[in-house]
Amino acid sequence: LGRPERCPHGRPLDPVEARDTARDLLALSAVAVGGEVTVDRLDEGSEERLSALTDAGIAPGARLEDVTVNAAAGMVSFRAAGERRTISSVLAAAVLVR
Repeated sequence: LGRPERCPHGRPLDPVEARDTARDLLALSAVAVGGEVTVDRLDEGSEERLSALTDAGIAPGARLEDVTVNAAAGMVSFRAAGERRTISSVLAAAVLVR
């Protein structure tokens, strides 16, 4: 595999690094309105979740701009690769960003 430092979903393979770097992360569902973030890692929960995140243009390293959290509607919208996208707050909680 070429000794990768992270799994395909962004988590560092070194458990100490994974713990230490997690301290600076925030769930996408908790980002301030209008925020710009970079996706650090994804909660691997299920294949369906990962597929939905990929379909929404979310992957480690992706830049998400103009984030808007609508807690009342249970939705989070953002701009990724120039396109406006919307996902559920539950799905957004599985996206850890910087």
